[in-house]
Amino acid sequence: MTRYPALRQSLGQVWKKREDKRKWKDILAIFIAVVLIFAIFNGFAKSFSIKKYLSKSNWDSKFSFVTILATKPPSVFVFQTDPQKIVSLKLDSERYLVTGNQNQPLVKFSTLLAEKSGEELSKVLSLAFSADIKNYAFFTEEQVLNKENLQTMFKKFASPVTPFLILTGRIDKNIAKTNITRIDMIKLWWQLKSLGINKLEMVDLSDLKEEVVTADNQKVLGIDQTSLHFQISKYLENPDIANKDFKVIIQNASGTGDTTSLASDFATSVGFDISKVEISENISDKTNIVTKKADLYPVRYLARVFNCDIVGSQNVPENTAIIVLGRDFAANYFQ
Repeated sequence: MTRYPALRQSLGQVWKKREDKRKWKDILAIFIAVVLIFAIFNGFAKSFSIKKYLSKSNWDSKFSFVTILATKPPSVFVFQTDPQKIVSLKLDSERYLVTGNQNQPLVKFSTLLAEKSGEELSKVLSLAFSADIKNYAFFTEEQVLNKENLQTMFKKFASPVTPFLILTGRIDKNIAKTNITRIDMIKLWWQLKSLGINKLEMVDLSDLKEEVVTADNQKVLGIDQTSLHFQISKYLENPDIANKDFKVIIQNASGTGDTTSLASDFATSVGFDISKVEISENISDKTNIVTKKADLYPVRYLARVFNCDIVGSQNVPENTAIIVLGRDFAANYFQ
């Protein structure tokens, strides 16, 4: 058999260079993490509101990271954790959205964006997708959304210098308004830094429309909520919840019938199994999660979604949680 020692030596050198490059990337990531930890605990960023931006995290890196981006056209950004995937859901700003407000039941998407009310945008998009979407971001300059620009935005954010821009506040120069905390930005960067653009996907949902009637009996094009929910649910399933032996009971104590369906969609979109839906005769002011084991991850996750307290009870079966919907949940989405 003919031997090729020179070729083997050459291949070995290439392999060694790749290994060295990989090691240097790992070392750089560790170095950045150490610097970040040092900065947080030693007051490096005191002038950048540590309490506001670094002390609180709303994302545990297990469930999908979802945020509304005021791009042109508007979009919903999703980072799916398992399998890892980045998805940009493109929408049509000329569509009408259901607001949940009896005084103004419909609003044009572009009007909502122009008002730059992140809380209202989050609420209305959560209704449109029938999914919990709390994060939002507005930009200082117009961000045109297309495949090329999306890839550029991704590469920029996944850059090794991004954590330093976040800590020093320089990343805020591109962001006019957001409720994403800096610690969650850093967590997101940590997940995205090792992904390639082949993990980036753009899905056009602008054609998902249906005819709706305004208060003055005018027919306009709204967003097809059923189709939107189906599309986004593909990317929201939480692997720590789905296919687990955990049951959820929804008890509507809000006095508003619409809340049951919305709460059910919030829960099922991430993988929960709704075993029963009940209407309570007693009205509760506050939403609560009632369970025997308050420290279970699915229970804590539900409390985050519904922004409520956990109440312990020995009368609830194990691996079961009861979502008691109160007036506060109804008031947040239906006025």
